[in-house]
Amino acid sequence: MKIRIGAFLLAMLTALCFLTACGQKDADAENAGNAENTENEQAASPFTFTLKSNDTYELTGVTDTAMTTANIPAVYDGRAVTSIGRGAFAGCAHLASVTIPDSITDIGTSAFADCASLSDITIPDSVTTIGQAAFSNCAALTGITIPSGVNRIDTSVFYGCTGLVTVTVPEGVRSIGDNAFRNCTNLTSVTLPSSLSSFGRSVFEQCTSLEAIYITDLAAWCGISFGQYPLYGRNLYVNGVLLTELTVPSGVTSLCDGAFAFCGSLTSAVLPAGVTRIGMVAFRNCTNLTSITIPGSVTEIGDWAFTNCTALSSITFEGTVAAWNAVEKAYGWNDSTGHYTVHCTDGDVVKAA
Repeated sequence: MKIRIGAFLLAMLTALCFLTACGQKDADAENAGNAENTENEQAASPFTFTLKSNDTYELTGVTDTAMTTANIPAVYDGRAVTSIGRGAFAGCAHLASVTIPDSITDIGTSAFADCASLSDITIPDSVTTIGQAAFSNCAALTGITIPSGVNRIDTSVFYGCTGLVTVTVPEGVRSIGDNAFRNCTNLTSVTLPSSLSSFGRSVFEQCTSLEAIYITDLAAWCGISFGQYPLYGRNLYVNGVLLTELTVPSGVTSLCDGAFAFCGSLTSAVLPAGVTRIGMVAFRNCTNLTSITIPGSVTEIGDWAFTNCTALSSITFEGTVAAWNAVEKAYGWNDSTGHYTVHCTDGDVVKAA
């Protein structure tokens, strides 16, 4: 009996070893097939990819810089493609058309920089981040739709896009970085959202064709933190109406730096009670501004606030002469203005010739 049991166990062990070996062979064959398929996919793809820590792929480059069209896949090697990496298409001078799938959430720094022929690209709503200089010097780009999920236009994103004519920045964008649209020499109009709270330096510098800025919320506009050279537009439109006679809404307590600088259409302005500060260059180069009403609550007028307001002839100050003289007036606040008269509640103050 013991011999029969031993023989039986030996037979079972032999069968188990055989099945295990067969299974390993099948697994090895399957793995080899998968590896071969991956190698074939990599060999056939015009793009290079890197697997990220979150088990998705980033498109990192191209195998042919002379390509004219690029259809970015949503899936590679069985995993989602979720980002376009730094400089992935940079310098592809012949690239004219790009299709980006909804799987993409991030477009990296300089991803399409210097793609001089790029004229057809749609950024899907899935994209939430567009890196610095991502489309810089894409001279053939005449229009771009910025996805609603993006909350920042980064530094130099559209620098040197000389073909851009109009731009709409969507609601939800809170900041625009330095030089974002600099040297877009054919840009004529820009629509900005009420969500915007800060501008970088030189955002529209050298935009020599820029004529119109469109906004919807004047109170929000007065609170934006502007960088140097805030606007080069000569006309500001509020809800589609050209701003000529400005009445700042009640509740505004400070007029931000550069709020209405270079608004050539502006002829008069009324600031509400409660405003305490008129920011630097707030009305600089408003060459058609003839009159402004300033509440007695104002205690500070910033540098160059009214510089080059050459037509300014009347300032109505809703306080006494003593209160006007006590207002802190910064450097150059009234350089190159007209020979205005300040009308106070108890008398006038005339600008010295």
